[in-house]
Amino acid sequence: MDNELYQVDIVKNTETIYYSRNSEQELIGINKTLSSSIKIMFENREINYIDYITSVDGTLTPEEEFPENARRLKGFNWRGDEELHSKEDLFAGKAPPELVRIKGIPLPETPEDFFDETNENKPLLNENSRLKPEDLKDKKIDSIPQVQQNIEPGTVKPLEQNKEQEETENKEEGETN
Repeated sequence: MDNELYQVDIVKNTETIYYSRNSEQELIGINKTLSSSIKIMFENREINYIDYITSVDGTLTPEEEFPENARRLKGFNWRGDEELHSKEDLFAGKAPPELVRIKGIPLPETPEDFFDETNENKPLLNENSRLKPEDLKDKKIDSIPQVQQNIEPGTVKPLEQNKEQEETENKEEGETN
């Protein structure tokens, strides 16, 4: 679905005000509906249908009969002017972020390059930031102290020995039964 929003479920005490229009986009009425739950389905970034679930109370009222003070949801504050339209909007009105240098990772030439999606073939990490086999040489296999403290010496056997012991025990059980 390309990360598109396709369904919204609103649960408990829902209220909608829907301005119904005909095919010529003329307003035919305003529908104010109360319901215990609503499922809204989207298609191509537009509402495809709304499913009111349980305890539905609503009517379609002609515009001239619908009170002016009831045309907005109580307590609703539209904040459309704060809507983000691009990644640059994240930093609008703010000083550019100061990038901290991490050993082995080159800083971008310009801050814009940090988010540059057109340069997908160039890896952000260079060869100095990758682990090499010699970096792991002479490291303890299991460096978790709690695990090492709880294991008695000689109780851990290689996997092959465990398989052999299990096969021997199974044969012995078969002979006694």
